[in-house]
Amino acid sequence: MSESPVWWDCLARPPEVVRLSYSVHGQYVERESFLLRDCWALHFYGYEGELLVGGECFALHPGSVSLIPAGVPVTYVYRGRSEHLYTHFRLKVPRSATRLRARFFPAEARLDALRERLAEVVGLRAEEPLRTDVRLWDVLFGLAQVERFPGERSAHHRLIEEAARICQQEMSACPSVAELARRCQVSHNQFIRVLKRHTGLTPQAWLRKLRTDRARELLIHSDLPVKVVACEVGLPDLQHFNKVVRRAFGRSPRQLRESALG
Repeated sequence: MSESPVWWDCLARPPEVVRLSYSVHGQYVERESFLLRDCWALHFYGYEGELLVGGECFALHPGSVSLIPAGVPVTYVYRGRSEHLYTHFRLKVPRSATRLRARFFPAEARLDALRERLAEVVGLRAEEPLRTDVRLWDVLFGLAQVERFPGERSAHHRLIEEAARICQQEMSACPSVAELARRCQVSHNQFIRVLKRHTGLTPQAWLRKLRTDRARELLIHSDLPVKVVACEVGLPDLQHFNKVVRRAFGRSPRQLRESALG
């Protein structure tokens, strides 16, 4: 049986922003219904109310968010003046993801950060359409992360991000696994458990992948000598570096660089 489609399957290509603005409702009517046939709608709410969609009722509070696919009718119930940040946009939807439901996100800090990022490009659509499209794309990926990593899993994801940041910044003398755990303020065993659960890799394999990915980037996109690249990624023994790169990519460092040149 194939897996059910998820809305982030639609993010292989950037969205096309049709409208990005603030809006105020509820001043003259208590209820409104909408149907966008060709556009998705993303709303960051700043008010108390209700959202009726697909037979469900969601309580709206400041900081909550909804994502409505094109062609899904919705009804809003207001309690006085109701302001929100919203965008209507088009997405290329794969055939496998045509039966998508509306998504609702209760208020949390990560959503506030996404709202701020999107608000930065309000008013730029006319002059910088590509910038607004890319910013919305980034916000949608962030929203997918919120859905995929709720609660405890979100904390685990942030732990892995912090460990990766430390390793990337100090790769030439990358800390040990025990040192990484200490700096991320978790026990050694917890760090190993979280890393393996969310990446499928042991700490050693995860560190090796960080190093080889960075080595590949430097070999292909810079003119640094191979010896310098090896030192940059914390593998100064050139013979060992050659073996690690060949094991990861099936080519020696020089062959990897030459293949990228043409």
